[in-house]
Amino acid sequence: MVLVFVTVLGAGCERRVASAAAPPAPAVEVTPVIQKDVPVQGEWVGTLEGYVNAQISPQVSGYLIRQDYHEGALVKKGQVLFEIDPRPFQAALDQAKGQLAQAEAQMANAELNVKRDIP
Repeated sequence: MVLVFVTVLGAGCERRVASAAAPPAPAVEVTPVIQKDVPVQGEWVGTLEGYVNAQISPQVSGYLIRQDYHEGALVKKGQVLFEIDPRPFQAALDQAKGQLAQAEAQMANAELNVKRDIP
């Protein structure tokens, strides 16, 4: 039994000598600790309702040329919010002026005919 013990002890010593050569320590980067404020940020999905919400509706219909405000921006009473294409309205105005001029010419002609017929 002593012989078995010495043999096991001798075998164990040989293994320790082989494992004593450990690999070198890995290289690490060391950074000094600095105290500073870190901003807390996050992204969330949600819907907001304003304290006062206005329903915007045009007084006339037409094609929009420009939108003079940004969604969610503050606006003031009387501020121009949209620019509508004026060409159809200008054409209707010009047509009405033409009809007015034609009616005035017909009226002047009728007055001349009345003056001619009255002795």
